[in-house]
Amino acid sequence: MRKIASVRRKFGRKSAAYRLSAGKVSGQGDRQCQEDSLAFSPPELYSEQGFLAVLSDGMGGMENGDLVSGTVTSSMMRQFSLSDGEPTERLAELFDCANRKVNRVLGMARIGTCGATVVAGLFYQGKLYYASVGDSRICLYRNGELLQLNREHIYQNELILRMINGNGTFDEAKSHPHAAGLTSFFGMGQLKYLDLPAKPLHLLPDDCVALMSDGVYRSLSGEEICRALALRAEDAAEEIGRMIEEKKILGQDNYSAIIIRCEDKR
Repeated sequence: MRKIASVRRKFGRKSAAYRLSAGKVSGQGDRQCQEDSLAFSPPELYSEQGFLAVLSDGMGGMENGDLVSGTVTSSMMRQFSLSDGEPTERLAELFDCANRKVNRVLGMARIGTCGATVVAGLFYQGKLYYASVGDSRICLYRNGELLQLNREHIYQNELILRMINGNGTFDEAKSHPHAAGLTSFFGMGQLKYLDLPAKPLHLLPDDCVALMSDGVYRSLSGEEICRALALRAEDAAEEIGRMIEEKKILGQDNYSAIIIRCEDKR
């Protein structure tokens, strides 16, 4: 079961050489419930505050992942409407606010028993500011190539660092049974890692930005994702959902994606 929604948003500051259009897709896959949550900021905020997209993937191996992911997206969107200042600082504030809210909702007894990953993109004055916790991805599709922008917070990266420091091998790091385990996520109490680049990405007309849960990028190849992202934003979201459903993968994870395309104003 999947839900597809698209929003054709023709808005942008006079300084930007493009308008934004956005699409999103979310599917339950072969799981008992949908634990992903995703949201856009309302278009009326764009002129002064920018456009915020947030995707949170509830951790299926734990309980109440949907509670954590829903708390994250709702608190971020609520705080975004109240925030001001420099975009990178605003993103840090949103993540801080969301983490404190999750910790209050869970209470001490449930900290560490459920969780969610989060990736957020803030489009402001022709630039992309982004931040993430966990293993959801934000990628740039430009000139036919797909580039992952954020760093995943998984145990494999710590194993690779150990290898560089003389403990173990690269093959051991990749094949470790817990290599994909998360090392930072909402619901653990204090976050261990936050990926928040110091400088934004300057966007170009026809750039496409994709926020994806692991249910998307573990189900589709890079070539398949590129083929979808070459389409209009709403069509790209629909194509991603169609390709995943057609694969009929046993045990298919929840999957969600937000697609934002920079369209030439001409």
